[in-house]
Amino acid sequence: MAAEDRYLSNIARRNRGATASHLSRDLYAATGTSASRVTVSKRFHETGLFARRPAVCVPLTSTNQRVHLAWCREHRDWSMD
Repeated sequence: MAAEDRYLSNIARRNRGATASHLSRDLYAATGTSASRVTVSKRFHETGLFARRPAVCVPLTSTNQRVHLAWCREHRDWSMD
């Protein structure tokens, strides 16, 4: 199953947002080898690939943007001293 592992890791690196279920379906479509979602996740953990969740940020209001920009402009020329 080394060839399938390489195929899975290549696809996972190309499409970082793909889920293990999606990748198992891609593997089946490409090679005809079926693997469960859990098996795909375990293979990724063995090769050092782990799931990443994007950070969720609260959007700044126009007032916050203005205040932040003013603070940045005031401190633009500061040195380490």
